[in-house]
Amino acid sequence: MRNKKIFILIIFIFISIGLFVLLNFKENKTLKDLKVDMDNEPILEFENILEPWHCVFSPDKNNFACIIKQGDKEYIIYNNQKHEEYDNIDSLTFSPDSKHFVYIARKNDKYYVIHDGKKSEEYSRVYDRGGFKFTFNSKHFIYEAEQGGKTYVIYDGKKIDEY
Repeated sequence: MRNKKIFILIIFIFISIGLFVLLNFKENKTLKDLKVDMDNEPILEFENILEPWHCVFSPDKNNFACIIKQGDKEYIIYNNQKHEEYDNIDSLTFSPDSKHFVYIARKNDKYYVIHDGKKSEEYSRVYDRGGFKFTFNSKHFIYEAEQGGKTYVIYDGKKIDEY
């Protein structure tokens, strides 16, 4: 019963955020017009941003990340900072302790995993399998990636297995 209540609460939160965005973020408005804030201050004041694509808070609610689509490019806003542009960004994930942040980025048909701001080597594909995996204490991180026709298990940024 408790899991069902948590699930319903999560769905309610996502629907609320979606409605807020739809009602407040119309054509020709900027992120400044969205007025998403922490401590009563706008997160960013970049001009000509037409749509917030996907936003997440860390488990402790002290960190915020959002994919912003501008033209045919996407970039991350993470804790009030704009990060590098890519063709596509996906799978925003915080570690359980909220100290680590990771996502998949694609540029020119090459995929990268961005972990705590550091870009991995390039891959032909990255698999997040429903979300990146951190150990329970958030000290280690694992995912799968394809390179040169082979799939690898990547653990703490190093290839540890191939299949």
